[in-house]
This record gives sequence, C-alpha cells and structure tokens, in this order.
Amino acid sequence: MFTWILIIGGVLLFLGLAWTTIGMAPKGVDAEDVRNIKRDNAARGDYYGGAGL
Repeated sequence: MFTWILIIGGVLLFLGLAWTTIGMAPKGVDAEDVRNIKRDNAARGDYYGGAGL
C-alpha cells in the first residue's frame, strides 16, 4: 500500500512539473513581453548586466 502511495505521488509530481513547464509557459509569458523586459532591463543596466544585450 505504501509503495502505491509513493508511485502515485511521484507520478503526480512529475505530471505537475510537466504541466507547469510545458502547459503554462507558452500562454503564461509572451515572447514579446520577454523581449521588452530584456530591452528595458538592459537600458537600465540592471538584472541582465547592462549593455550586453
């Protein structure tokens, strides 16, 4: 019984990780938003180290 709990828990954990990385990433953050954030941070010189981008 305890083995089944471990197996089911591991499968649920794996599915949760896969869902957050594969399912949420495309609709969670837009590529254009990422580009704008990188551009703004590069202009301010913080977080990405400035003019490197």
